[in-house]
Amino acid sequence: MTSNRNRRKEDDKHFEVSTACDFLTATKLLDAKIKTLAEFVGSEREPTTNMLYDKIFPDVVAVSSAKNIGIELTAYSNVDHKNGKEDENALWKSQLQVHEYVIDWNLSHCFLRGFHIFWGPNTRDVLSTNITSDFAEELLDFARAEDKKFAFKIGDERKYPEYRASPDSNPFTAWKLLKRYAKSVTIRRPEGWQQNPVCVYANYVTSSGTSVDSLGKKVEEKIKKFKNKEAYKKNIDEFWLLIHATRNPSGSAIAPLSEFETNRLLNSSVAKQAQQSGFSRVVLWDGIDGGYVDLKTGENCPVQV
Repeated sequence: MTSNRNRRKEDDKHFEVSTACDFLTATKLLDAKIKTLAEFVGSEREPTTNMLYDKIFPDVVAVSSAKNIGIELTAYSNVDHKNGKEDENALWKSQLQVHEYVIDWNLSHCFLRGFHIFWGPNTRDVLSTNITSDFAEELLDFARAEDKKFAFKIGDERKYPEYRASPDSNPFTAWKLLKRYAKSVTIRRPEGWQQNPVCVYANYVTSSGTSVDSLGKKVEEKIKKFKNKEAYKKNIDEFWLLIHATRNPSGSAIAPLSEFETNRLLNSSVAKQAQQSGFSRVVLWDGIDGGYVDLKTGENCPVQV
């Protein structure tokens, strides 16, 4: 049991180091060598408390010729964890199957060219993998019906909100599977995408994009660690918070960081929170589709969607 626990700790630390390396390589924000805190200090344990340095803030240290930067990492997630890891993995599998079904669907259909469809899953009632094709069909039919009612123009975006108290206000009332398994749907017809097949984004995001509330909770949690008296700050010039979305854990994914989404986040409450955090940078990084936004400084690198 002890050896397994130690192995998990080593795997977690290896993941933190590799994620920080991948982040710096992808964003080119800093040319530095990543070290664990224990490697940076040159000791396994803090002498006063006997705590392992690998359990003390920050997670890793980026050592460059100019300065040393402590980086604290946390995975973005907007999943309700009350049902545990098993449901989180089921959510990811079902969303991936919906995405793959739409790719196959595009081979034999030409409807909805130029459209992007985002859907936010109901994390309390997980879509079963044996009905993902039926759900995907219904999601596409819903988009076609909405386009038929009021044709989408280039640049249009419509958001279909979460279920409310009155059945009349639920846009999915007539759609059996959407009503049960989708909290929200956003349909876009972006410029420059007219001839491309429809894309369905399989992300843990709501109709309005990456959850500001979830980001805020992550930032608040790490501010407490930053201000904790046990945090190690000796010989470290500044501290960064890295919120990463790399599908590890499987529910860690965000809405693509388009220019629209980036500006929305920079004008949100979590950006104000980042300003007062004490961190030099608070970076949200998409390790899947690319792009990042620094919620503290405003620096960003959006992606084309």
